[in-house]
Amino acid sequence: MGIHVDFTGVQDQAEAIPKGTYPATVFDMSADTSKNGNPIVRWEFKIDDDHPVAGNRHAWLINSMQPQALWALKRTLVALGANPGDLDSKVDITPEDYLGLPCRLVIGHEMYEGVIRSRVVRVLPAGAGQESEDSFGGAAPFSEPAAHPSDLPFE
Repeated sequence: MGIHVDFTGVQDQAEAIPKGTYPATVFDMSADTSKNGNPIVRWEFKIDDDHPVAGNRHAWLINSMQPQALWALKRTLVALGANPGDLDSKVDITPEDYLGLPCRLVIGHEMYEGVIRSRVVRVLPAGAGQESEDSFGGAAPFSEPAAHPSDLPFE
């Protein structure tokens, strides 16, 4: 007795999403902890279905909630429409408020266990990023450090 699977139409997605800026929506957002017990916000984005290169692919971002890294979480929230003035003190973030919101993702690459994989470098507002693609040939002029290894939820 075997496992019956229909792979019709399934595309191999082992290849990294090419570097560039992509239209996407927030697919999931949750609070979690890193392998060292530090608080993080885990984001999952879905690239728009109709994008010719990466349509329907998913990309992930981890924002550390360590005090020295909160600027990156704030920048992500503002890109998704949060009022910067509302983020100048203690706030409660409701993940459901962000689900389905449009944005643009700047995708870069990183090496992980000898394999090149996609990494969300930065989240931009839905209407932004076109000038980045036009001026820099698809590569974004931004660079955000990857989450510190101790903030990652896996080894």
